[in-house]
Amino acid sequence: MDNSYLATVDLGSNSFRLLIGKVVNNQFHTTFSFKENVQLAYGLDNNNILGQESINRAELALKKINQQIKLLPKKNVKVLATSTFRVAKNISKYLKKFEKTLGFPIQIISGEEEARLIFKGINSSLTRNSDENILAIDIGGGSTEIIVGNKRKISNLTSILMGCVTHTKKYFSDKKFNLSQFNFALKKTKNHIQDISKKFKREVWTEVFGSSGTINAIFDLSVELGGSPEYINKDSLNSVKNYLLNPKSNFFISGKIKQSRIEVLKGGLVILTALFA
Repeated sequence: MDNSYLATVDLGSNSFRLLIGKVVNNQFHTTFSFKENVQLAYGLDNNNILGQESINRAELALKKINQQIKLLPKKNVKVLATSTFRVAKNISKYLKKFEKTLGFPIQIISGEEEARLIFKGINSSLTRNSDENILAIDIGGGSTEIIVGNKRKISNLTSILMGCVTHTKKYFSDKKFNLSQFNFALKKTKNHIQDISKKFKREVWTEVFGSSGTINAIFDLSVELGGSPEYINKDSLNSVKNYLLNPKSNFFISGKIKQSRIEVLKGGLVILTALFA
């Protein structure tokens, strides 16, 4: 691999991701990608201490990533860590070890910086030329980012400490999923985001865009269940909820959605349903 290649590593609360590519005509073209479902946030106990099993999964994923980027110069690699790295009280105990395994320094970013980067990424993927505001939502493993802005500026952003992994663990840790559990989790989530929703309702936007594995998986699953191939709406959310409540009563879902993603989709569905409301 020559020195013109660039790499980004995203150490998320659900998965660790690697992208390798080149910039051609001011556009980044991916030549290699890798994702490992580490589900780091599952390892947080009630005191936000990371357990050894999660540490071991992280180490294994970092070794795999290292094999792909170890020959790149330091200046060509950017490694960002998000929610679980922010909240884990014992992360300093393992950070140097993680950096040694990966072979590159790890930068733990704030929730606000994560939201800003998410919005920048969404904007760069859109072909629209309008200067009207959009609302962007990203549901990660340990946090959810909400941003309003346009191609020129961000007018409002926030990062909430709730994600698909942490919400699934909090409300559905017994691996069960019934309607009363869902409604209880939904009520608690709505209460949690009440003040935030009031703040964002004062903003004006013309379209809403979602990013992240959770929202993509909800979309893919809703399409498999006969929903719109263009967007997620309330009917989409209801069909996914009904499928998760009783998957055996529905037709076979293709391998497009991994079982590891289905397992944490419950918490992500609650969050997205609360945001829709």
